[in-house]
Amino acid sequence: MHHALSHRHTILIVSQRLLAVGIFLLPVMTLTVPTGYSYPAALLFLSGLVHHILLLNVGGRTDELSLSVKLVTYSLVLYAMFWIADAAIRGEGLRSFDRPSRFILAAFCLVAISRAQIRAAWLWMGLSFGSVGAGAVAIFEWSLTGASRVSGFAPTNKFGLISITMALMCVSGFIWTHGFSDSGKRKFLISSFLLAASFCGLCAAILSGSRGAWLALIPATLVYLLVMSRLLRPKTVFYLVGALAAAAILLSQTFLASGIENRLGDAHHEFEAYINGKFIGGSVGLRLEMWKGATLLFIERPYFGWGELGYASMMQDLETNNVIQEGTASFSHAHNDWFNVLAKKGLSGALILLAVYVAPLFLFVQTAVHIMKSHALDTSRLALAVSGIILVLSFMSGGIAQITFNRNIGVMVYGFMVAVLVGLLTQRRLSK
Repeated sequence: MHHALSHRHTILIVSQRLLAVGIFLLPVMTLTVPTGYSYPAALLFLSGLVHHILLLNVGGRTDELSLSVKLVTYSLVLYAMFWIADAAIRGEGLRSFDRPSRFILAAFCLVAISRAQIRAAWLWMGLSFGSVGAGAVAIFEWSLTGASRVSGFAPTNKFGLISITMALMCVSGFIWTHGFSDSGKRKFLISSFLLAASFCGLCAAILSGSRGAWLALIPATLVYLLVMSRLLRPKTVFYLVGALAAAAILLSQTFLASGIENRLGDAHHEFEAYINGKFIGGSVGLRLEMWKGATLLFIERPYFGWGELGYASMMQDLETNNVIQEGTASFSHAHNDWFNVLAKKGLSGALILLAVYVAPLFLFVQTAVHIMKSHALDTSRLALAVSGIILVLSFMSGGIAQITFNRNIGVMVYGFMVAVLVGLLTQRRLSK
């Protein structure tokens, strides 16, 4: 009996270490390996399943989750169930079940991670190596093929969005290192690596030519200004601003070389022409026409929308009747999260999508505010909370110009990164 119990404890420790490896590999492999997000997610699920079963068998800790954590898990499961049920009712086929079902797996992994003991360093090193890898892939593709827009192993806009998200999350790692008890070589090396990783991730985003991804900088800048003003001494802020200025100069050269400046100019020209009543095409003009068509469809069916098949059919009718410009109906979505969900799923779907964003955002903000108000500043947990805020706001910002969950990579990265961050935050004794 004692031998069997000891054996289970050994497997429990192994499963916990495999969870940690999965957390590390998720950001590392996402943009550097074809469908790289799938393998770490599978490892997280399988090791989480083993860990959860063994934890119950050995009488381990299975604490009741807090209400805010439950709301996060419920929002992920509700999204999956609603999207699957909607697809089934509308006869959209089994393929429509696959993508939303990943959120159910992510919700389970969240619970499993919350009942483990994993060092936050696994996540920060994973984000760092992942950002460096994204930069390396982008520079290699750009220099080798001369492509005007690099995409690595992902759709171009997703590559840009995830690259900049990981780069901005790396900045949260400075909060983590700020709490190191030593101030010597280890702290300097890790902080330097985080800075270099953030730079590489931003380079990857620039070379992708994705204009919408850069919207993530707006909320991220505001968040970091608030947090850093609370944490850092004026002298440290001075050095940090200097380092950021140097990084900005280097990034500007990448910016000019990438040709994104011309794309921004084209966007302004297309938008200005559209506002003045002249449609000249281009990605901006077409997006505005898609938003117009989606709005008309939403007005006609505001509660549950038209579904995927109905959306395609009705957009084609709008184009045939010259309500929207020619070529608009050739796109399967509205290139905006909210116009798209309102047209396809109505207010019901829009509220569920909002919950998928707001539930974790509320948890992260609540945790960050609580920590920053406390006398004993827990920088390890604060770093996780701030990183979570950045993750959610980046995806919400990116959703203004693209659909974040229309590809597996978007669903998997968001769902499983939320699971990792909430899971790590929920652990009782979070070590560095």
